[in-house]
Amino acid sequence: MLREQFHLTTESLKPINIIKSTFGQTSGSEDSKQGLVSTSVGLTAGYFSKMLFERASNNPFRKVLGTALLVGVTNVIAKNPGIVNSLGQMVVGFVRRRINARKLNASNKPNTLEI
Repeated sequence: MLREQFHLTTESLKPINIIKSTFGQTSGSEDSKQGLVSTSVGLTAGYFSKMLFERASNNPFRKVLGTALLVGVTNVIAKNPGIVNSLGQMVVGFVRRRINARKLNASNKPNTLEI
């Protein structure tokens, strides 16, 4: 029994099995899925804000501030997914209005060629 328990313990501590069990637990709960998505969006936004802030700078102070910015943006977005969702909807609405306005302007112009 002790050998069997040792084998089970070593199998459960392998990195791939830890990852599998984490995602297996996450796939069950809707709140966990939302948390995973908001954290992923936060990390992505934090990474891009860090890239924009640093802009290939070799200044170590700027790199430290960029890392702090990455952590800050990630935390804010991960903790406030509702704000990110509403901002995303506003951006999508703005883009749709612009596309519809361009289509309307293009349809109002006459299709005649002058020679």
